[in-house]
Amino acid sequence: MWQDNRHGNWDIYRFDLTTKKVSRITTNPDYQTFPAIYRNIIVWRDNRYGNWDIYGYSLLIPQDHDSDGYPQPGDCNDDDPNIHPGVTEICDSKDNNCDGFIDEGLDKDGDGYTVCSGDCDDNDPNIHPGAREPCDKDYNCDGYTESCKAFFERILVFGLLIFTLVFLLIVRYRRSKEEDFLESKIPKTIQSHQTTICPMCKKTIQKNLTSCPYCGTRLKDESQR
Repeated sequence: MWQDNRHGNWDIYRFDLTTKKVSRITTNPDYQTFPAIYRNIIVWRDNRYGNWDIYGYSLLIPQDHDSDGYPQPGDCNDDDPNIHPGVTEICDSKDNNCDGFIDEGLDKDGDGYTVCSGDCDDNDPNIHPGAREPCDKDYNCDGYTESCKAFFERILVFGLLIFTLVFLLIVRYRRSKEEDFLESKIPKTIQSHQTTICPMCKKTIQKNLTSCPYCGTRLKDESQR
């Protein structure tokens, strides 16, 4: 057990080794401090009536802090009188009836989402947060419905981009193959003094050619220069 001010004032808390749960022993708005244990009783200093007194908590007698008629450990939240075994489960992301399940029985379409967890149509299992959204209906519950026209326009634009990319890759590949073929036709024994640079494509070519074998640019006969 220990003293804790998580709620703005000092209270006494304990950890149950059996249930592995933390529970709040004191709920008075005044200060409760310096807890100690004597046999099966937790004692502490308490200022709830304006002067410091000693109070005790029996570990052998079940306690019902929220006065809902259900003591610990059956009450899974003994600080909230609306949470206890037998209460009707409501959609609030809490285990209201202490059965170990949250919002059970409230998912009408069985898609794993309830109204309180964001399901905007709990009668259609195809509609819930994170669902794939075609068009003309809010399937993923994000509050936005895309028209089918805009949906297909996006698909068309995406398809054109893919087609253009593939076309450019094919052109580049064919051009690379053509250059490799032309280079293979040039004698490998040509010396450096027998070559020149094409003024258009800047490729190294053989002298005395009438045109560049790479780009087709017409060349002047150097013998006429």
